[in-house]
Amino acid sequence: MQNLTYEELSEFVKSDILQQFYIKRLEKLNELNFTELLKRKKPYLFKAKNIQTAEQLIRYILDAYLSSQEELSLMIYLPHELISA
Repeated sequence: MQNLTYEELSEFVKSDILQQFYIKRLEKLNELNFTELLKRKKPYLFKAKNIQTAEQLIRYILDAYLSSQEELSLMIYLPHELISA
């Protein structure tokens, strides 16, 4: 395996990985069915997290959804060489 400089790695990540990552993130948001997403959540968590307004509820659910999607997306787009390095 060839050694990369920090600048080469940074350019690779910016040009290849981040672009694909954000495209996929927008696609997932466009496909999101909020009603189905709400059905998977447990109501007692909202009370435990002291969620009191609709804005807090939507923000909490979207943050959790995007976080789980981001982890999956990054694992797909990061080349195996970067993960095992």
